[in-house]
Amino acid sequence: MKLLIADDEQLVRFSIRDILGEIPIVFDIAEVGSGTGLVEQVKKCVSDIALVDIRMPGMSGLQAIEQLSRIASNTKWIILSGYSEFEYSRSALRLGVIDYLLKPVDPEELKKTLGRALDIIASETRGEPGALELDRQRDQPRDMPELLVRHAQIVAGRRFREALGVAQIAEELKVTPNYLSSMFKKYTGESLTSYLTSLRLEEARRRLMEPGICVKEVAVSLGYTSSRHFARLFREKYGLSPSDYQLG
Repeated sequence: MKLLIADDEQLVRFSIRDILGEIPIVFDIAEVGSGTGLVEQVKKCVSDIALVDIRMPGMSGLQAIEQLSRIASNTKWIILSGYSEFEYSRSALRLGVIDYLLKPVDPEELKKTLGRALDIIASETRGEPGALELDRQRDQPRDMPELLVRHAQIVAGRRFREALGVAQIAEELKVTPNYLSSMFKKYTGESLTSYLTSLRLEEARRRLMEPGICVKEVAVSLGYTSSRHFARLFREKYGLSPSDYQLG
């Protein structure tokens, strides 16, 4: 089973190799550090699976995949990115990429995605590509909202300390606030506003235990302009005020 890792960060390539070492499958692994190198390598030897970074010197991962679409039509592409770029996700799906993983790569997510790639290869080997392709095309509309929700969670986790709301997250992901709110609620069972509040209050609980810190300081550090509003939310979630929580 030939597997190609295309990423300009050597440490990322090393970490992926370590994760692959935990899988009970022997991969013939090749590495490249640029989009141009990816094209050259695949032209020499087509891989069964390729893990490709979006942003690389000379040529992006998506540009390389598009250029290789004819000669590597059976390669299972998995995109890697250090950014929550939803527009890239949409482009990747249109190119037939089977998944989009954010860096640093979560070992379990990578194993799960590789398992999916191997299942697809096994199905094609058994002579079922037609049905498989229909299933993948049928799944793509569902993949889009799920990717959107995943990216919204990433943005929220990165920016929850700001005065951040649904509108700001929607703007970063280039979708409407109403659509984002609807999809988030549908796929997670809670509102995006509630998710943001939970992130902030969990961080607040940690920060309140820091020596000498005051409630107002914690509130401001998490994007709350009103310490009274912050205290009300904290009490609703944990059953006691921030000040009482500090007292233990």
